[in-house]
Amino acid sequence: MTLAQGMSNEELARLCTIETEKFNRRQSSDAQFCFELFRRALAEGVPEAFTLVYRVYERQVQSWVLRHPQFALAHEPAEYFASQAWSRFFFALRGPKFANFIALPYILSYLQQCAFTAVALHLRAEQRSQTLSLEAQANLAHHDYAEQRILAEEMMRRVAELLPDERDQLLARCVFVERLKPREIVRDFPGRWKDERAVSIDLYRIRRILRNDPGLR
Repeated sequence: MTLAQGMSNEELARLCTIETEKFNRRQSSDAQFCFELFRRALAEGVPEAFTLVYRVYERQVQSWVLRHPQFALAHEPAEYFASQAWSRFFFALRGPKFANFIALPYILSYLQQCAFTAVALHLRAEQRSQTLSLEAQANLAHHDYAEQRILAEEMMRRVAELLPDERDQLLARCVFVERLKPREIVRDFPGRWKDERAVSIDLYRIRRILRNDPGLR
C-alpha cells in the first residue's frame, strides 16, 4: 500500500490542493495524492472523492474553458461549459476505463480536452442551426417540442421510481425536461440549493443513478 492509499479522502484533497499549488508555481510537486483521489472518484465510484476532486479542480476547468480561442463567441458563461466538461469526463473515465490513464498528467490532459470539446460542440450546434431557414427552424422546433414533451413525461415517471427524494426529482425535471442551467435553478428555487456548485454536485450524483438504468440509457 502506498502512502496516498492509506489516507482519508479529506487528507488526500488537502494534500492534492497543496501539491497543485506547487505545480502551478512551477515548483517540485508530488502527484500521488491527486491521482489517488481521482482513482477513488472514478475507478471506485466514491461520491465523496468525486466531490473533493471537483472542488480542487473547479477553477482550473473554468480557466481552460476561458482559454478556448472562440469562447467569446459561445455566449454562455464558463460555468455552463465546465459543467458539461465534468459530466463528459466522468462518464469517459469511470469504472474499468480509468485503468487507461496511468498518471495524473494524462487525466488532467483529458479533462482539459473535455473543457475545450464542450465549447467546440456548442459552437458547432449553433452554426448548424444558423444554416436552417427561419421557417424550417420553426417547423422543426414545433415537431420536436411535441415529441420531446411526451418522451420527457414518460422519462420522468421512471425517474421518480429511481429517485425517491423529492428534491432529486425536482432537479431531474429542471435539467432534463425544462433544460434549466444551474444558475437558473438556484434563482428559481431559492433555499433548495446553496449555489450553482451544489446543484452541479447533486446533478452528478443523480446522473450516476439514472445512467445505470437500461430503460433511460
